[in-house]
Amino acid sequence: MSIIKNSDTDTSNKQLPKLTRKQANFVKGILENPKVSAVKIAQETYNASTYNSANQIAVENLQKPTILMHLQN
Repeated sequence: MSIIKNSDTDTSNKQLPKLTRKQANFVKGILENPKVSAVKIAQETYNASTYNSANQIAVENLQKPTILMHLQN
């Protein structure tokens, strides 16, 4: 008896969506430095001049499904 996988639920063969260079650096920063805040990483990655700008970028990035997919894998 063989098990048939439903292609809709099997995500092992699917490629993750592409990220921009800055998004990829943001994800890499979070994965490599889990103790550093996302705001600090956004400030460095995006050259944000103020804390509020970096905070807004971090919040927006962490709500994007493509970035979340990369963080979960």
